[in-house]
Amino acid sequence: MTIKPVHISHEPRLALIFAGWGMDERMFMPLRRGGYDIAVAFEYHAPHDLPEWIDDYKEICIIAWSYGVCMAERTLLTRPQLPVTLKVAVNGTPTPINDTTGIPEAIYNGTLSGLNERSVYKFYRRMCMNANEFGQWKGMMPRRSLSSLSEELALFGNIQRTSPVEWDIVFIAGHDAIIPTQNQINAWKGIHDIRMLDCGHLPDFQSLMNEVLIDKNDVERKFSIHAETYIDHATVQRQMCEKVNDILRLTGCDRPDSMVEIGVGTGMLTRMYAEWMHPHNLQLWDLCNIPTHLPGTHIRCDAESAVTKLNNVDIIASSATIQWMNNPKLFVARCAAALADNGVAVFSTFGPNTFKEINHLLPASLRYLSANEWRGMKIDNCKITVAEEKETLSFPSSRELLQHISLTGVNGCGVNHTASYRACRAILTSNITTLTYHCIYLTIKKHA
Repeated sequence: MTIKPVHISHEPRLALIFAGWGMDERMFMPLRRGGYDIAVAFEYHAPHDLPEWIDDYKEICIIAWSYGVCMAERTLLTRPQLPVTLKVAVNGTPTPINDTTGIPEAIYNGTLSGLNERSVYKFYRRMCMNANEFGQWKGMMPRRSLSSLSEELALFGNIQRTSPVEWDIVFIAGHDAIIPTQNQINAWKGIHDIRMLDCGHLPDFQSLMNEVLIDKNDVERKFSIHAETYIDHATVQRQMCEKVNDILRLTGCDRPDSMVEIGVGTGMLTRMYAEWMHPHNLQLWDLCNIPTHLPGTHIRCDAESAVTKLNNVDIIASSATIQWMNNPKLFVARCAAALADNGVAVFSTFGPNTFKEINHLLPASLRYLSANEWRGMKIDNCKITVAEEKETLSFPSSRELLQHISLTGVNGCGVNHTASYRACRAILTSNITTLTYHCIYLTIKKHA
C-alpha cells in the first residue's frame, strides 16, 4: 500500500482517502478542506504499515471509496489505536467480490483474466456517469502499469472480511456501473446513515468532503469574530444553557470532585452553574480563547480529539456544541466512557428541524441527529434520557433574520462566497421572517 500526501498545511487533522482499484494520487491533488491535511492510499498490491508521520495527527477522518472500503477495514483492524473520529464509505462495500453485495464474481474473474490496456480504459470510462464527465476526468487518469493493476486486482479476490468495522456514513451511487447500486444497498442493511448520490461510481469528492468534514478552523474563526455580539443575540442558546443548568441541578451534586465543560464560548453556561455548584477541579475547554474572568483551568483544544484523554470525571456539561463535531455520537460515547461511577454528562444540541425555513436555500448545512437517533444509542453501563423542544423566532424582516444569524455566528451564510450570497438573496426575495430552533437535551447517567 502506498500513502501519499496530496495537500499539507500542517493541520492537526488528516483526511485519509482510501482510493479504489487502479488509482493513484493524481485525481485527488486538487482537493482542499479547511482545517485538514489530505492524504490518499492506493496501490494495494504491496501492503505495508502506515507511515510514521500519520501518528503526528490528533484526529483522522477516513473516506474510503470503492475497493478502498475493504482496504480501510484491514487498516483499521490492524491499527485500532489510530485517532479516528469518522469513517465514511463511498460507492463500495466491505465484500468487494460478491454476487449480491459487491461486484459479481463472474464479472470480476472476467476482468482479471482479460485485463489489458483497452479493458482498463473501458473501466475508467464506466466509472464516469457520462462522456462529458469522463472527458473532464481523463486529464487526471492514473499512471499505473498493467502488471501493477493486475497484481492489485488479484489481491482483492483473496480478501475475506473478518471482524466488521462500524461505518458512520455510507454513500451509495444511484447510477453505479461498477458495483451495482442494489448490491451496495444489500451490503449496507442495518446502517442508519445512508445517503444516496446522483452520480456514477466516481463521486464529486470535493462536495462530499465539504458535506461530511467540519471545518473547525472556520468554526473557531466565526465564533471568535462574533463573541461580543453572541451574548445579546443568542436568545435560544441562552435558554438551552438554562435548561442544561436546570438538569445539572437535578443531579443534586453541588460539589463534584471533577467537572469538564466543553464548548465554553462566552461562558454563558459557566456563569449559571458557578452560582451554586463548586467543583473541586473544574476544566473549561474550547476551540477559541476562553474569557479570562471565568473560573477553573482553561484549556484551548479540539474536544473531539482531547476527550480520549479524559478519565473518571464526575460531571461533563456542554451546551450547543456537539453539532460541530465530525461524529457527535462517537464523541458523546467517549464522554460517557470518561465518566466516573454515578457520573453525569449533560448535552444540549440541535435537531433536524433547526432552520427548517431556510435549510433548502443554504449552500451547506449541518446534518442534525433526531431525538429518536439519540434515544437509539446504546452505551454500556449508562442510562440515556432525551428531551426535545422547538422555539420559533420571528423577525420584523428577512434582513433582520440574516443579521441574527450573522451576529450569533451560527451559520456560514455570509456574503463572501458566491453560494452564500445567493442563499442570502433567496431568503430576502422570499421574505422569510421566522427561524425555528429544534433543541435536544441528552442526559447520561453512568451506573456504579
